[in-house]
Amino acid sequence: MKRSSAELKALARGYLQGRYTIAIELILVCYMILFGLSEIGLLCFSMNGFALIDLAGNFMISLLTIMVSTGLSYCFLAISRGWQVRITDLFFTFRFQPDKALILSLIYSVVMTVLELPSTVISSSFGQFSDYLNTNIFLALILILTSVVCLILSVIFQLAFAMCYYIYMDHPEMSVQQIIQTGFHMMKGNKVRLFYIYISFIGLILLSCLTCFIGLLWVLPYIQVTAAVFYRELNGELPPKSPVA
Repeated sequence: MKRSSAELKALARGYLQGRYTIAIELILVCYMILFGLSEIGLLCFSMNGFALIDLAGNFMISLLTIMVSTGLSYCFLAISRGWQVRITDLFFTFRFQPDKALILSLIYSVVMTVLELPSTVISSSFGQFSDYLNTNIFLALILILTSVVCLILSVIFQLAFAMCYYIYMDHPEMSVQQIIQTGFHMMKGNKVRLFYIYISFIGLILLSCLTCFIGLLWVLPYIQVTAAVFYRELNGELPPKSPVA
């Protein structure tokens, strides 16, 4: 019997109780690293005249970003299990079978780039050929529809891929192909559930905006641990939900 979004979030709040200090520290350090990587990308690989170098450099930055983000997911999975967590665990993927983490990140980045490319090209087209598109409504509608379809496909892929990194962390014996197959199978019939869980945090995120985003230091760990609890339920780690009398 599957738990509701509210039940999973209640479990997450319980796991975070008394551990918000380390959770906030993890969020701060992780996003400082991600901001630093982003700045490096802007400074070193921002159209300096060598398009291929810029593309390759930004792609490497995106891979490093995903690997650090995966380390953050590991930390919050550990918190949900009651394990001790240190800041250095953010670099989990760099010392635990980094080849698999890199290949998973590479596959994810390539697929997302392919899915987002049409939207990027279309956005550019609207900027460069706005006068022509204003007179050709049919073409403009086709471009908008294509962009929407690509957005939907990218969201579906992200949801389908969401458990792969957790599986990589828990099953070092699996190959990358087995990890992806297991992750996709695990998310079969559960993508809408996970999507609903994520959008259920929109209210808290909007409220955080009123605190100059300081509230996100509490909301982001809440989201991360809830996602970890969702994974633990899917893999059968959590005890079965008691039936309602």
